[in-house]
Amino acid sequence: MTFPLNKDRFATLTLLRNAIDLGIWIAKSHQKQNHISNVIPLHGTFCAPYEKMHRKKILTSSIIRLLFFLTVITLLFFGTTERALSEQFVYTYVAQISRDDQHNSSGQRLTTAAAILRQDRANYHRFNIRDKPDQDDELFADKANRLALEQMIKRGHIDTQTYREIVNGLPLVQVTAVSSDGRSWAVSVQIVGYEEIFGPNAG
Repeated sequence: MTFPLNKDRFATLTLLRNAIDLGIWIAKSHQKQNHISNVIPLHGTFCAPYEKMHRKKILTSSIIRLLFFLTVITLLFFGTTERALSEQFVYTYVAQISRDDQHNSSGQRLTTAAAILRQDRANYHRFNIRDKPDQDDELFADKANRLALEQMIKRGHIDTQTYREIVNGLPLVQVTAVSSDGRSWAVSVQIVGYEEIFGPNAG
């Protein structure tokens, strides 16, 4: 799974690249100037060549330190970005929507996809009412996460057809929850098929 760099990271990367290019340009310019100076005889005191050599060593050393510093910063930047991307939290499971999921524990008909999906997880984790294709998940074993499911879906995606099928039909759905910090989740739902409806606790 890949994610685009945000504006701050892109700006930082651009700045680092420009700084490195500047350092390389300075090094090349200094090298070219030294080459010309070596061709044209120097005039002045006897110490002038040694002074020039000393300035050259200082400048070269400074450029090397600059390039080393920028390289370290770049590696740290990419390392942090890579770790951040690799630490995405992802939960996914398959659930068979059944008549039991479309009614709450009091027997009232549920009329929204979020409520039905929440009841499916409550049936699975709390009431042990499970259809054979139902898969386990860790996220919605927590009641607080089940209660927040509607907001999670708003941050994610569920298309109109899938929504209608969950409310009016008995589809087999795949639910995917993604978070970058383990606290704020975005849930996406898609239909993956239709299965024969098995009774509670089957499988």
